[in-house]
Amino acid sequence: MKIRVNKSELIRIGNKLNSNADDLHLEIEKINNIINALAGYWEGKDRDRCVSVIKNTYLVNLNTVKKRIESYGNYLKEVSKIYDEVDNTYMKKRIK
Repeated sequence: MKIRVNKSELIRIGNKLNSNADDLHLEIEKINNIINALAGYWEGKDRDRCVSVIKNTYLVNLNTVKKRIESYGNYLKEVSKIYDEVDNTYMKKRIK
C-alpha cells in the first residue's frame, strides 16, 4: 500500500489548532468581560441592545468557530491514529 502521510505533522498541526482554539476562548472571555463591565459605564436601551447583539450573535458565532477549530484539530490527531492502524493492519497481512 502506498499511502504516504506525515503522521507527526498531522499531530503537530492538530495540537496547534487546539492551542489556537484555546487562545480564541481566552479572547472570547475577555470580550464577554468587557461587555459585562459596560453596565457600569453605559445605561439605557441602546446599551441593552448592543449587549444583546454581542452576546447572542457575535459571541455565539465566535464560540462556534472555536468549537470547529478545536474539532478539526482533534480530527487531524485522530486521523494520525487511524493511519497507524491501517499501517499495522497492512504490515500484518504482508507478513502472513
